[in-house]
Amino acid sequence: FRADRISSHEEGKGEDRRRVTVFKGNIYVAQGNPDSELFLEMRADTAVVFSAIRPAGAADDANRSGIPYAPKMTGVESPGGGTEVVTGIYLDGDVVIARGSRYMRGPTAYYDFTTDRALMIDPVFRAVEPDREIPVYVRAEEARVLSDREVVFRHAQVSTSDFHTPSFSINAREAYLKNE
Repeated sequence: FRADRISSHEEGKGEDRRRVTVFKGNIYVAQGNPDSELFLEMRADTAVVFSAIRPAGAADDANRSGIPYAPKMTGVESPGGGTEVVTGIYLDGDVVIARGSRYMRGPTAYYDFTTDRALMIDPVFRAVEPDREIPVYVRAEEARVLSDREVVFRHAQVSTSDFHTPSFSINAREAYLKNE
């Protein structure tokens, strides 16, 4: 995590400690190996991060905490000790979510690390078809990330043009993209 300003509020006791952290200005969030095609990056103007704090001495592996996809919180101190794992993040203002060479831009998004799913409103999605190296753009009312390789778009316009109003596009009530 990186941001210009950070403030947080912690609640709960013992095993049930939670924290809400507000990040403002030049938000950057990353998860995974930067050399991997599954490396996740998020950028925004503002972010609200929801996290769970496991007591000191608890299992360090997020998989054993019942939160399989949750990354450990780094860049923010956890008062009272323990390991903090991110359970969700709300992003607002010029949001970009990128995984490898694919990315989505939009005004607002929510990423749920407990299920590894996301929701973005008014997204513009971009990917490159690997065999012919043709860009694919999808503009939609809503995008739901179902996994690191699957996205469903509602009221979608699919095109190879990056123009807001392409000269040729395919429109669909629902479009499903899966990266093999």
